[in-house]
Amino acid sequence: MYRILITIFLCISSMHPVLGQIANHSEGDLVEITTTDGQNIRGTIIGSRPGSVIIETVSLGQITLDIKSIRQLTIISQANTDPDANPTDFHNSTRYFVNPSGYNLNKGQAYYENIGIFFNSVTFGVSDNFSISFGGEIASLLFASRFPVLYISPKFSVPFGNEQGAFGVGATFFTAPEEEFIGFGVIQAAITGGSRNNNISAGAGIGFSTEDGFTDSVIPFSLSGMTRLSKKISLVSDNFFVAYDDFSDSFGFLSIGLRIHFKRPGAAFNASLWRPTEGLDELIALPFVSATIPLR
Repeated sequence: MYRILITIFLCISSMHPVLGQIANHSEGDLVEITTTDGQNIRGTIIGSRPGSVIIETVSLGQITLDIKSIRQLTIISQANTDPDANPTDFHNSTRYFVNPSGYNLNKGQAYYENIGIFFNSVTFGVSDNFSISFGGEIASLLFASRFPVLYISPKFSVPFGNEQGAFGVGATFFTAPEEEFIGFGVIQAAITGGSRNNNISAGAGIGFSTEDGFTDSVIPFSLSGMTRLSKKISLVSDNFFVAYDDFSDSFGFLSIGLRIHFKRPGAAFNASLWRPTEGLDELIALPFVSATIPLR
């Protein structure tokens, strides 16, 4: 009986050798496909159906290909997974809800992020060690007819060997348009221990403005972490503290929440609760929501 089954399988494979290649793929694999009519398609496998495979491409978007229309399928790179077989989230591992981690995007990767509907940003991986983000809020433009607050944030990162962590340093500069141009921001470094899916980060920085230059009257600290609970969900805690006037005064925010991962690599929805260390006696916590959409 086993010989008959093996013979049938070999006959089918010889009739359509792509079947064996499809069977060896997994979601998140980067593949190059040649169709029977001579088209070359490059993209990421995001799913499959009986007799077909679903590919996410840069130029064509999401397409579904019938296996019979595929002449050749070549796996360019295998999807990265952690020891628990959970996909590695390269896009969202670069930051928690707000604070950055030491990790960076890979070269060519990019994502769009929306926070609370009114804040939008885009981040590009210029190289494996350098990325840049820019964005701003639109509430001022929509409701107050004022020029919106904008920001730009470059980041340089050095990973440790075997995905044991990373060190990153970056700056975030905000514009606050008034009668006279005012700009302010922070330079911050973060060190991360652990993999992209499971890690903890500590950071510190110094504030600056276009009026006063660098000042030790505003010193931010952060302590954040994330752990992948399953293929779909990560638990994230993002916490930061700001010291004023030589540490004579300070306040902070503590948070806990979930990151919901979608099938498309890098796509996620974040939901969390934030509580300030002081000044919120009547409410338990403030809600925070954001979403990430990978562009590349």
